[in-house]
Amino acid sequence: TELAESFGTRRACVARELTKLHEEAARGTLEELAVRFADGARGEITLVVEGASAEAAPPPSEDALRERVVALLAKGLSPRDVADVLRAETRAPRRTLYALALAVKGEQREDS
Repeated sequence: TELAESFGTRRACVARELTKLHEEAARGTLEELAVRFADGARGEITLVVEGASAEAAPPPSEDALRERVVALLAKGLSPRDVADVLRAETRAPRRTLYALALAVKGEQREDS
């Protein structure tokens, strides 16, 4: 139920007792699986949740990206590391993020 509230409508699979006699794989949305297993489940369980779709998260604005770059640079990350972190968070092109991080770092040096 908590995953359904956090992730929204995503498909998932509850795999129970894998490689054993009573192996079970229940598939459905997170909401459906929450209802099905509301009373709990016994045994070893693995939960696999579908990743977010590209449409799920709108691309961040340039101002939001710039603020995030400033915050990451303030933590001591290099422009390369900032680009890697933001690439994982936003799926924006790494080259663009690296250029932005270098630009912001250059602006910070000029202001000092």
